[in-house]
Amino acid sequence: MTSRRGLQIALTVLGVVAVVFGCHGVVTGVAGVRGSGADDDTSPSPNVDSEIRFFAAWYAGVGLLLLQSARAPESHGRLIRGVCGVLLMAACGRVLSIRAVGRPSPLFRALMGIEFAIPIVVVPWHAKVARSVAR
Repeated sequence: MTSRRGLQIALTVLGVVAVVFGCHGVVTGVAGVRGSGADDDTSPSPNVDSEIRFFAAWYAGVGLLLLQSARAPESHGRLIRGVCGVLLMAACGRVLSIRAVGRPSPLFRALMGIEFAIPIVVVPWHAKVARSVAR
């Protein structure tokens, strides 16, 4: 799928996922993180819960920016590349977490793989669409 419409759909899906899960994180905090231990007798640190909710709001905000860029992706190259760069940095953060505290569940390792793949796919795709629209 190399079309402009395909890119619009992909950006919309990514944006919706970010908004939904970002809002979920703001509302649920650390209790919404699968395998966080918030379900058992231990209480999560208020600092960790606060950080989760804070970063979840940023995640939702990035999703809104992706939704905005999906309308005319050829006009939002800097934004799309920036979001992809941040996503790549987030995936690298997961690698640092693995090195610092160990491997998370398979779900979170799969998410890391997706986070590495999205920029590799979306940035060249956007460049191709932008070039074709400019002609």
